[in-house]
Amino acid sequence: MNSAVQSFLLPYKRQTFRYGRSDCALFSLAALREIWDVHIPPEEIGKWATKKQALTATQAHGEGLYEAACKVASKVGLVYVYTPLLQCGDIAAANVSGRVCLGVMENASDIVCLGAMGLIR
Repeated sequence: MNSAVQSFLLPYKRQTFRYGRSDCALFSLAALREIWDVHIPPEEIGKWATKKQALTATQAHGEGLYEAACKVASKVGLVYVYTPLLQCGDIAAANVSGRVCLGVMENASDIVCLGAMGLIR
C-alpha cells in the first residue's frame, strides 16, 4: 500500500458516516487533497448536513452520486479511467449494500469507503 494512502486512511479508521461532516463525498474530496494535492472549490460541490440536502446537492450536478462526482471531477481536469487502470490512491465508486459509495483505492484491488461503523473495504 502507498504510504500516502496509508497516512490518509489512519485517522478515518474509527470515523463514522455523517452527512455533511464525514460522508463518502467529503472523504473522497479529502483524499484528493491529501494524496494528490487536488483542490476542488467548495462552490463546485455545494454544502449539506442531511441526507435530503446531500441528495439535492448531488442532483444539482447529475442524476446520482456517480454522475455528480464525474461531472465535478472533470471541472478540475480529472478524468474517468476504467477499473483495470485504477491505481493506489485513485478515487473510485463502489456498490455498498446496493448504494453507490465513493472511496479511495487502497491497493490494486481494494476500495476503501467510509461506512456507518468506520472504514469498509
